[in-house]
Amino acid sequence: MDREEINLFWFITTGFSRTKKKPFSGLPVSVAAVHAALDLYRSLLIPAPLNSFEVLTAIVEGKRKAKSLKPIPLSEHVTEWSSEEWDAIAGAGSSEADLASKFPVVFPVIWIANRMREGQSPPNWAEFNKITDLRGEADLSPSQLGRQLLNEKIVVALMGELLE
Repeated sequence: MDREEINLFWFITTGFSRTKKKPFSGLPVSVAAVHAALDLYRSLLIPAPLNSFEVLTAIVEGKRKAKSLKPIPLSEHVTEWSSEEWDAIAGAGSSEADLASKFPVVFPVIWIANRMREGQSPPNWAEFNKITDLRGEADLSPSQLGRQLLNEKIVVALMGELLE
């Protein structure tokens, strides 16, 4: 546990993405939200402490102008993602991709990334709405997007132990 605290301290202090090899503040905010969630997830012991969500918010929002942090439609967030984000969220054949296909209501962000990886384009939002009862037009702040992804990754980790 002390290693987790040290990792979190350095993560907060540096504000540097290990996966993108850049400061989070230098990334588009929707991309920063994804990689902050993924980097933070890799530093946590499961189950994650509640303060990890506050750490995520601090990383995503740090050194940003208020205008860039306003909620935008989910469909706009995903237009910022590249194949690097799709694969990082839900690699081909991963447990994340499998669980998101089976339970899209529980894993909507992972489902989107998986669909984008498979189709090389944003998902069909009508299909997304039908299977998740969520809308692509739903406004989310970058921090909310990152928190949702972090929650989904934590649940995958917890479910993975049950499914093995």
